[in-house]
Amino acid sequence: MRELELYIHIPFCVRKCAYCDFLSAPASKEVRDRYVKTLIEEIRGGRPISAPLSVSCDKSLARTTASDSGSVFYSEQMGSCNTAADPGSVIYSEQVGSCNSQPGKALSLAQLPENTEYVITSVFFGGGTPSLLPPSQIAEILDALRVRFPFAGDNGRPGTPEITIECNPGTIGSGKQKSSQAFRTMEEHALTEVPTEMASSAKDKISGMEEEKPYAEHSSEGSQFRAYLASGINRISFGLQSAHNEELAALGRIHTWEMFLKSYQAARKAGVQNINVDLMSALPGQTVESWRQTLQQILTLAPEHISAYSLIIEEGTPFYEKYHEDDLRRSAGEEPRYLPSEEDERRMVQMTEQMLCSAGYVHYEISNYARPGFECRHNIGYWRGTEYMGFGLGASSLLRYPPQNRTRIKKNIRANEKFSAAVQEDATVYHTSEDKVQVGEGSSSPTHFISVRCKNPENFAVYEQKVHSQNMAAEVRTVDLGETENSNSPHTDLARSGNPEVLTVDAGKSENLQMLTAAAAKSENPEVLTMEDEMAEFMFLGLRMLSGVSEREFQTRFGRPIDDIYGDVICRMCSLGLMKREDDRIYLTPRGLDVSNQVMAEFLL
Repeated sequence: MRELELYIHIPFCVRKCAYCDFLSAPASKEVRDRYVKTLIEEIRGGRPISAPLSVSCDKSLARTTASDSGSVFYSEQMGSCNTAADPGSVIYSEQVGSCNSQPGKALSLAQLPENTEYVITSVFFGGGTPSLLPPSQIAEILDALRVRFPFAGDNGRPGTPEITIECNPGTIGSGKQKSSQAFRTMEEHALTEVPTEMASSAKDKISGMEEEKPYAEHSSEGSQFRAYLASGINRISFGLQSAHNEELAALGRIHTWEMFLKSYQAARKAGVQNINVDLMSALPGQTVESWRQTLQQILTLAPEHISAYSLIIEEGTPFYEKYHEDDLRRSAGEEPRYLPSEEDERRMVQMTEQMLCSAGYVHYEISNYARPGFECRHNIGYWRGTEYMGFGLGASSLLRYPPQNRTRIKKNIRANEKFSAAVQEDATVYHTSEDKVQVGEGSSSPTHFISVRCKNPENFAVYEQKVHSQNMAAEVRTVDLGETENSNSPHTDLARSGNPEVLTVDAGKSENLQMLTAAAAKSENPEVLTMEDEMAEFMFLGLRMLSGVSEREFQTRFGRPIDDIYGDVICRMCSLGLMKREDDRIYLTPRGLDVSNQVMAEFLL
């Protein structure tokens, strides 16, 4: 079975941070509830959420529990239970008064539809602020995922999936009350307009409905984290950014250091054993000393993982309006007025590595540090090219179809000749362009796949319409993955239409093609990756890891020695002291890490 990672996008936040360009915005409770319902319907493959699932519950269960065969959220204060009539979702609220399912049996998800091609190794709830939703809704989403997909660790499968949720300390337990002013700000932003198109800002893409309290009433910090653990979540990622309240205020964060500290301690007390803390350097007004203090404060807490990013001034954000010119001055070598200088920013990065590595953390990716064994498996999957499927507004998916038997790729493609190629039985030719990659008769056989990247609509109304469509296959029109000599085999033809926004997949009987069909149907611009695309991504994503890329893996995947494609670039980077070649690995040196963006750009074909 191939590994598959799942990303769940929760696009809601209390208040948009001044530096954030992610797809997120404040929204009313009604909009959030409607979104969760649509999200679960998407996970279920477009089937209506009202379709019943035959499950039942045992009223004698009075504590939050979870089993290997599924995840169920039970309230700690449950006198009776209430199950939703959705496949894979059995949610017990904290204040329930009745049970809507048949009593007498404990919930069992043992009869999951078996997917013989994939196993889920990680799930990541990102946003936005996923912790803004009640834990019961997070559990409901996870239950739907477990019904649709086979998880590692379930039903005797080996391994344990890494399941992460991003948390804002201002949305945890009593932190909500301390952020009351921020919540009122959220309400103003969410409810004064009813936009229909998300063009100029993320807020426009999520429609506020009617005047209603727009934030969830969670329980205490401890019970919130216990509910997360019960649903199957085993990794918490706190968005702290800074240990200094004045720096947090400048960023527009809704929490304080004290609120974070209380949330962190509550998570530990609840039994969370894998915690990440996000930090951000090069902030306006930040000094090398204040950054050192932030690092020191976090090291006293000893989280398993620390992500330390430098601030990027993104276009379309308030920070861009305020600091763009300052950023240009800094890039030109001039002294900035508000932002730290380039030299100070470099000192912060160097200090981060020195302090964290001295404390026992492994620097395993440009911006990420972990105690041994606690590296973020989900992100490593991205950097190493693991397939992933995204659910929710604007979420992306990357799915691969393996050629089977004699595979051919249509030559009569009007829009893009680079996809024109023929695959003979003893030759290896895939969707490649012009003369950049010549793969011939004598090449070793690669484990290359036809890869399709899809992205969900960013407009909530369009997203809802796509998900609600009962016949998603009818929406895709032009890419036919499929024809083999065996009529029972899934189709393997590939073509692309003259309309770049339309992709057709004939799913046949293959589970991964069915998923590809659904993903392409919702996507606003599906993209078939060329071999050059995949080679370039192999390099510039893989080089983010300090261990670099494997020459053997490149040869196995693409059927060519890495030097045939990148020999000149690698030689030049090594001679400049920016890269190093050692045994099977090619990786960035400390000097190369300082200018990693420039180095990685050299690998674009």
